[in-house]
Amino acid sequence: MQRRDLLKGAGLAALPLLGANLISCESVNDANTANGNWTDDYKIMKEIAQIEAVAINTYQAAIDSGLLTPQNSAVAVLFKSHHTDHLDAYNEALLDKDWAPVSSAGDPDARISSVVSELDALKLALQLEFEAASFYYQKITQDITTQKVRMLFANIFPMEMGHVVTFKSALGLNDPNGVTGLFEDFSNGL
Repeated sequence: MQRRDLLKGAGLAALPLLGANLISCESVNDANTANGNWTDDYKIMKEIAQIEAVAINTYQAAIDSGLLTPQNSAVAVLFKSHHTDHLDAYNEALLDKDWAPVSSAGDPDARISSVVSELDALKLALQLEFEAASFYYQKITQDITTQKVRMLFANIFPMEMGHVVTFKSALGLNDPNGVTGLFEDFSNGL
C-alpha cells in the first residue's frame, strides 16, 4: 500500500500523519551532515532494523495463530509488509557502508506467548507500533545527526504513527487530546 492510499483511506485519522510529516520534515532540514556522526547513526539504524525484524516475526506469529478474523489478518499482512519494506530500506543503507544487514529471520516479540485472543493480539500490535513510533520520534528529534538516516526515519515515522492510530481506533482508544495527544503519549506510554 502506498502512503497516499493509506492517507486517502484513513480520512480524519490522517491528521496525525500530516503533523508527523511536518515534524519529520523539519527534523530533516535541521540535520547537520557536516558534523554528523554517521557511525552512531548507523548503530541506531541497526537497532531500529532489529525492531522492524521483530515486528515482522510477531505479525507472522499472530497471523499463524488463527486468532485473527479475516479482516484483522489482512491488516496484519499489510502492516507486516510495511515493516518488511522498512527493514529492506535499512539493510540497503547498511550495505552501502559495508555493514552487515539485519535478518528478518528470528523470533517474535516474547510477549506473543501471552496472546490467547484476538483482542490480546491487537493490544500487542498497538504496543509494538507505539514503541516503534516512540523510538523514531525520539531519535529524529534528539539523536540522529546525519541527513541520510534522518531522511529514512522521517519517511518511515508517519507510517508507524498510522499503525498506532489504526490500532487505537480498532480498540476504541480514541484520543481525547486529538493530534497533539498522540505525541504527548510518547512521554506517558499508552
